[in-house]
Amino acid sequence: MDNIIIYTDGGCRGNPGLGAWASILISEKHALRLEIGESENNTTNNKMEM
Repeated sequence: MDNIIIYTDGGCRGNPGLGAWASILISEKHALRLEIGESENNTTNNKMEM
């Protein structure tokens, strides 16, 4: 069995304003790390946190 650890966060400068989110997924068994994320103009903090 593989344990996968996920760290994630999002935020926004202004509300609405420029926002972004990012996640890091870590596979302990396979020693892999994946970083993903996106940004968006004219968005809200709530949307980036979701």
